[in-house]
Amino acid sequence: MKLNLQYADSINQKKVVYMNNHQKKAQGALEFLMTYGWAFLVILIMIGALAYFGVLNPSRFLPDRCQFATPLLCKTEQFTVKSSADATVIAKVINNFGSRIYINDATITTDSGAITNGQCDVCFDGAANPDGCGGVGDENISGSTAIEWEEGSAKFIVADCPGGADLGGASKVKFIFSAKYYPVGSSSTFEKDLAGEIYATAQD
Repeated sequence: MKLNLQYADSINQKKVVYMNNHQKKAQGALEFLMTYGWAFLVILIMIGALAYFGVLNPSRFLPDRCQFATPLLCKTEQFTVKSSADATVIAKVINNFGSRIYINDATITTDSGAITNGQCDVCFDGAANPDGCGGVGDENISGSTAIEWEEGSAKFIVADCPGGADLGGASKVKFIFSAKYYPVGSSSTFEKDLAGEIYATAQD
């Protein structure tokens, strides 16, 4: 009986020690949260503010680019995206096919919510300072009528995008160009796809 009592006392003592240790750990965790919790809260608020103002937006740090499928060449110093419904996108592109081509069915699209239906009207702008499609010397390349593009010549590919005036902001916008082409002397039976991409911050 005495041995049983001693064994019971030993078990109770171990339980007391365990409970004390558990309480100390819980108290230590609570003190840690009370001491440093405010710091974590401040950090979270700062991260939220930076994200809200676009500082943490990785696209801000990516370079602008204008890329067209070879053998078309985009003049890297002569392309832009503007916060405007007229001449929203301007890119000077050279025909390096080594021959004259016909181009038609051109589209420029974007996933930007500012652009109505994400669709733009596309043309060759004949002005020295492109101001949008529909002017004197402009050629509509959005339609099915094929427009001739001379070998080695540079053309301003311009897109008028409804809603483009709402593109302002720090985020960059991607526009996707697509069209059909075939060599002069051939026929539309042999037409192929053209593709390009303009990625830039909209300028006011």
